[in-house]
Amino acid sequence: MSRIVLIGEDASISIFEENIQTEALVKRIQNGLWEPPVFTYPGPYQTIQKGSTLVVTNAPRNEVISKHQSFSAMDMNILQGLATGLTDEQIAVASGIRPRTVRFYITRLKKRLGAITREHLVAKAGCMGLFDFSLVTGEDVISTIQSNG
Repeated sequence: MSRIVLIGEDASISIFEENIQTEALVKRIQNGLWEPPVFTYPGPYQTIQKGSTLVVTNAPRNEVISKHQSFSAMDMNILQGLATGLTDEQIAVASGIRPRTVRFYITRLKKRLGAITREHLVAKAGCMGLFDFSLVTGEDVISTIQSNG
């Protein structure tokens, strides 16, 4: 079973599962043999695999790479916190900043990545490889943030 986070070219997002092994699904996507069951945008599709989760988009690869180059350590801390479901207050405590500052970073990151919601921001950042999907608990992120700060 593979979990897929699909980001459409119109900034829509869908999360679903496919009953196929992750490695086999990655090969199908890379070979152009896969079409999303939810909505269809023209391929080719890009994919990033993190465990049994795949983030899939049809965004051009150079667009993803150019956006990746200008993220600060605090941007990364905020994204990692959001990715694991931490609240603004939890991210603020772990980062040594105020919750209002966390919300400022989130708003700025949403604008930079063209995301509409926090969930959309996490999906787009994950597609860009900005955080590791294998971080599944808030405690992992808090320790990562504190070691970076």
